[in-house]
Amino acid sequence: MWKNTLMLLLLSCFMPLLQAQYRVIPVHRGDTLTARLSEGFFYSLPRNYFEVSVTLCKTNRYPGPFAEYAERMLGLSGAIMEPSVEYAVKSVHVRLMAESDTAQQYFVEYPKKGEALPVIWSQPAVVTEGGIGFPSPNAQARAQFEMYDNYTLVEKVDTVYEQRMVDSVPVMVPKIRKKLVEKTTAQRAEEALAKIKSIREAQWLLLTGDHEVDFSHLEQMLSELKKEEETYLSLYSGFSVTEEEEVVFAVRLPADKRDGYLIPLFTFTPDEGIVRGIAAKKEGEIYQLALDNCHYTDAPANMSEQRLQQRKSRNSNLYCRVPEYYSVMLMRSSRVIRELGVMPISQFGFVCPLPARTRSVELDPLTGAQCDIIFSEK
Repeated sequence: MWKNTLMLLLLSCFMPLLQAQYRVIPVHRGDTLTARLSEGFFYSLPRNYFEVSVTLCKTNRYPGPFAEYAERMLGLSGAIMEPSVEYAVKSVHVRLMAESDTAQQYFVEYPKKGEALPVIWSQPAVVTEGGIGFPSPNAQARAQFEMYDNYTLVEKVDTVYEQRMVDSVPVMVPKIRKKLVEKTTAQRAEEALAKIKSIREAQWLLLTGDHEVDFSHLEQMLSELKKEEETYLSLYSGFSVTEEEEVVFAVRLPADKRDGYLIPLFTFTPDEGIVRGIAAKKEGEIYQLALDNCHYTDAPANMSEQRLQQRKSRNSNLYCRVPEYYSVMLMRSSRVIRELGVMPISQFGFVCPLPARTRSVELDPLTGAQCDIIFSEK
């Protein structure tokens, strides 16, 4: 999958280099190559970003059709009177990812004589912001009350009298008329209450042994009666459906290198869930990443700069990256809730050329640093 492959246009596997002379030309935006070049290839060093995955628990609350009668008929307090949604953060996962750094691109020109370099290219990845959607529980709510929606009509019988002439004498003749009328909410609530009472009575008869049944299945019978009772009670108290919702998004780092960063991720509120960044004029918990520079590469960076100044030519070496390391912490409302450890941030390190006698090299696809290097004897 493209989304699981690092966006690197570099040498991603152990690759042999030619002992013959080759040129490595840095490529900058807006550059125009006027000189005629022989065959070669482009590669780029990686830069890092964070992938944040947030798992939310979403609770949907639905009122029952007889919620207004819950306390009067059953003495149930705290029945759900209006539909509502409530969110809670279950987990937050942060991963360090890599992509191609367009500011560090190079062209490797093959020698005019010699064998071409065997190169294995990795495929580009596209990481987009977004999340995983879940179906609405409205269908479940309708199924919960479906049994009662089918019994909203009742037959009504009326007796009316019509006047007729029998032997010139007016006579009142009774006539029966039948029609279907819709039950009132109170009538349906009373019927559901009667059903609850009958279920409880059946449970009591089973427990007291008044029914002659196979008592080896008593637990199963009581369990089924309890489920049916809870279903009818939900017509008064309402019910809740809880589901998990995952949101995944990418967090890019600032371009400038600093000793510390405080990067906002999202704002969480129980009513709306998460809002990217710091939501203006909203009260909620702000989740952030705090990065502190460990300064592990200060001395190597100075040595590499002095070495570059002493070199006469810089076009005969491949380049690698030495990442800087940052201590990363997850914060919630200005309080550290998890120390994520020390992570390498490649774009905040420094770029250095490999030695001219390098015969083969393996580069880390996450940081751009050399993993293995072999030098030629001459």
